[in-house]
Amino acid sequence: MKRNILIIILLCATAFSAFAQIENEILQSKKEKIAKGRAYLLEKFLDRDYDKVKEIKDYLLELEDDNYCALVPMELWHVMLWTKEFEALAADMKQVDPVRTEAFSNKVKPEKDELGKQLYRRSVEDEHLIRFSLQEAQLPAEDNEFLTLFLDWDLKQNSSENQKQWNERVDKFLADYPNSGYKWYANNIIRQPYLVGSDWGFGMGFNLCSGFSTGSLAQPIIGFGLDFDIAYKRLFMFLGYHVMAANTRIDQHLSDGGLCPKGTYVDWMPMYADLGYAVVDNHSIRITPFVGIGGIMEMYGTQKHPEYEELEKNVFLYQGGLSFDIKTYGRLQDGFIRIRYCCGANGLGKEKVSMTHLFSVVAGGFSRGTKRVY
Repeated sequence: MKRNILIIILLCATAFSAFAQIENEILQSKKEKIAKGRAYLLEKFLDRDYDKVKEIKDYLLELEDDNYCALVPMELWHVMLWTKEFEALAADMKQVDPVRTEAFSNKVKPEKDELGKQLYRRSVEDEHLIRFSLQEAQLPAEDNEFLTLFLDWDLKQNSSENQKQWNERVDKFLADYPNSGYKWYANNIIRQPYLVGSDWGFGMGFNLCSGFSTGSLAQPIIGFGLDFDIAYKRLFMFLGYHVMAANTRIDQHLSDGGLCPKGTYVDWMPMYADLGYAVVDNHSIRITPFVGIGGIMEMYGTQKHPEYEELEKNVFLYQGGLSFDIKTYGRLQDGFIRIRYCCGANGLGKEKVSMTHLFSVVAGGFSRGTKRVY
């Protein structure tokens, strides 16, 4: 009995020892050391103990091998900016190339934590301290100019709004230093294609309209319709039509002695083709004066009253006006609310000149294609 108890105790002790050994191995694993080292580095960084930060950074780099990454490049470079290791930073950035990038992509990355976020946050908040230290370092001109370019680009997060600016600065830097060791990084990381609007654009909208015309119709005339836009750069062609309802405001005598009485319903259908130029076109508004031609069909419902056919007419107009768009999205693709005014005159010399005034509110969308520019 005692021997059995002793055997059980020995087995339990052996199992406990094995578990303790496994636990110790886990705590001493490279992944665990990296996680603890990063946490300690963050703690000292938040305390602004940059001497200790440098020591921990060096320790973490010693842990790296072909399989594990302790600090991703941007984290490492931000640390070096704060520890004032500008020469080492410059040398490290010159070594960035496709081979190193491929090797990094195959490594086990650190677990997600707050280190990178906090490094970037302080770099943005205390940017002036980094710039002052960089100027005091008195680096060679090429290194100083590139690190300044990198700092500008990094802290502004390389937004698409200013990518053209970064590409131009890369061009200038490489023109000054054509054999620069930073060439690969500048051309492949800082320089990026950006999207610009193509020359052509198309739009469409639905309108509610009202207007009046000097002539036989009562005012106002109301209706709805469709608008189509075709754009080339700042030139706009507006195509559209309205279906409007009107009533006659006077009695009209017919050739057979009959009468079309006041208040007779009339279908009034203006159509137009206008050419305009956007004098203002930004992210918020577009203002486009235009000129063009138009036509109006007046239809009196001749199925019920065939005798009214002689009153129907098609009027040709010369016209001009202004289109004012309020954009809801942006410059290349946008929804818009358009306020449009158009004034037209028949004025062909064959009959008395009549004027037509149309006001419309259009809800629609407009889009330009995009192209990539390097």
